[in-house]
Amino acid sequence: MSPILNRRIFLWSILATASIFVLSAERLLNSVSAQTLHSAGHTQLPIWPSKGFVTFPGQSTGLHAYTPEEITLVNQALKVDGYLGIILHGARIGCSCKIVEHELLTNGSINLQIVGEQPFHVEAYTQRQPYKIAEVTWLNEEPVNEDLTPLVTQIRQLAIDCNKMSIEKLGLLAREDISVMLSSFVSNLPNTPLELSYAFAPATGSFEEQQYLLEIRNTALRLQRELNTLQRIHRDLKAELSQPK
Repeated sequence: MSPILNRRIFLWSILATASIFVLSAERLLNSVSAQTLHSAGHTQLPIWPSKGFVTFPGQSTGLHAYTPEEITLVNQALKVDGYLGIILHGARIGCSCKIVEHELLTNGSINLQIVGEQPFHVEAYTQRQPYKIAEVTWLNEEPVNEDLTPLVTQIRQLAIDCNKMSIEKLGLLAREDISVMLSSFVSNLPNTPLELSYAFAPATGSFEEQQYLLEIRNTALRLQRELNTLQRIHRDLKAELSQPK
């Protein structure tokens, strides 16, 4: 089995047991804070360059600020409105995030929890020291002109099946615990196409693929690529479970 497929199986095992699909990307995009940030003409964001992850609307992510630049960035963001932009190193499109929790540690570093809100495009960097500030334009999703219900239904069912097989593959839980976890997973699965497309984007494998899904402004296309990935994950998990122990 290829390293990429092994990584996808590992990723799905982690996602299956972490219950990350509890946030509503659509509700966050329409939240008062997001509307205030964008409609008030905010076009500049402090930028946190990422070398190891892509953030999506509705996704909750933990960060640890420990370099002087990161600590200064976070402190300044907290003084203003709690917003910063996460962007993969070398990319021009990222996601604005709201700091929802933070903890100052004794060594001066900061633990923080952020929630992704709105994709943006970097037009130019207006400051590079002590941290980057970017002039940005906000990116909106293209209008949906087709019924995505069949695609959503197919993805939800595949997700449930992959979740069940992933838990079984880990082999760490009793049968009753698996039932409880599956029930929670199903109840937390997003129903709308936009929510679903962002919820599954972190499970797609490579950072390059995740960045591509962030940059896509077409919900149907994002869902279709995620369906293709889910089908491969489903096939490989099934093959793994069928092997003799």
